[in-house]
Amino acid sequence: MELSFRTRETGEDLAETAVREVKEETGLDVRLKAVTGVYPFRSTSGQQVILFHFVGEAAGDALRVQNDEIMDGRWVAIDTLLHQPDEQLREAKVIKQITRRLLRKEFYPLDVFHGMIR
Repeated sequence: MELSFRTRETGEDLAETAVREVKEETGLDVRLKAVTGVYPFRSTSGQQVILFHFVGEAAGDALRVQNDEIMDGRWVAIDTLLHQPDEQLREAKVIKQITRRLLRKEFYPLDVFHGMIR
């Protein structure tokens, strides 16, 4: 599941922000397990982005998408993302880089960010 967010609540670290945002935007409770990496890139709209990608487990499988914030939400098999035409994915280069790391199970522990960003 990919979610983008720009702000954190006061006192939250990145992991806490990710858990809260998933709940707010999808209705799912998640437990973060690992990180695939940090991905700096310039978006198709020209903005500088730093994406922190977490891996986690969701409790339940029913998405409750917040229509005012998310255009589309659905479950997809990870391995199908590599075969999607780039124009069908938002920031395709980054999504495919993350996908390759997920398929190789190239994960880093959550504490890689410990004390770095608060």
